[in-house]
Amino acid sequence: MTLPPAAPRAALALLAFAAPLAAFAAEGLTLSVRAEGGCPREPWFRDQLAHLSVRGEVSVTLAPDPNTGEYAGEIDARTPEGAAVHRRITGPSCTTVAESLVVVAQVHLTGKPAPTAPPPDPAPRPRPSAPRAPLSTQPVSKPPVHLAAGLSALTDTAVSGTPMFGAAAVTWLSFGDYPLRGFALSGAYSRADLPLAVPVTVEHLRARLDAVPFDLRLTSTTSVGIGAFVSVGNLHVSADIERSTPGGRVFWLTGLGLRARQDLPARIFLQLDADATLALTRRRYEVTGVRGDLFSLPLFGAAFTLSAGIPLFP
Repeated sequence: MTLPPAAPRAALALLAFAAPLAAFAAEGLTLSVRAEGGCPREPWFRDQLAHLSVRGEVSVTLAPDPNTGEYAGEIDARTPEGAAVHRRITGPSCTTVAESLVVVAQVHLTGKPAPTAPPPDPAPRPRPSAPRAPLSTQPVSKPPVHLAAGLSALTDTAVSGTPMFGAAAVTWLSFGDYPLRGFALSGAYSRADLPLAVPVTVEHLRARLDAVPFDLRLTSTTSVGIGAFVSVGNLHVSADIERSTPGGRVFWLTGLGLRARQDLPARIFLQLDADATLALTRRRYEVTGVRGDLFSLPLFGAAFTLSAGIPLFP
């Protein structure tokens, strides 16, 4: 392909016309850029400002801000007439901050306003629909309630001073996302045969209320907590003799200890309670013809309960 004779002369004339403009733009802009952390450098800023026909003195610093984790940029711009401006801009990325600094230079040094985003397209008119009940914006403050039930095997030294074994039915009421935090109500029966000077049988029928104010999840299926309880029941002591026996007495007991729960498949869970106990009611039992106390309640003891339960609600 060959050019007509006039084409070389036109191209030479265009280059001769553009060269002074480029030299004028280069001479009219004094630029200093100090950028860190992979941010745009001086060539990028020079291209942007030259494209916007910016003239004057521009000094830019751009680097990550170690205090906020964002990027911070500062610009000092001065027009050929001496009007100066200083701005500091921060943003989530160095590209965003660099573009904002270019806009500041354009507005101050050229007097042109910053470009504005086009207005959004008008939204289509919604079709009329049946009125709906207003939705509440208030957060739900009531925590979820969980109900569970199960059976327990227990042993304690709180009544006889030696281990007594028994069984109990228990119901748990817990709140929120913490399975142990809440209350437990149980009814239990335990029994022990004591080989004393006169053989004695001790039977304890009681109702117990546990409270667990604090618990902690160790894993998604394991939790531990701190609990306390109080129980009231009937303590019946009988001796294997022909004479009349002491009969029953009301007995109050309290304690404090640890709770541990392990969730198993099929929504079943195991719970272990270990408590130190304190007798609130002290009783001494005597039998006519037997020297001294036939049986007396210890002040301190220990209690251990292993329970298996299943959630009922929700």
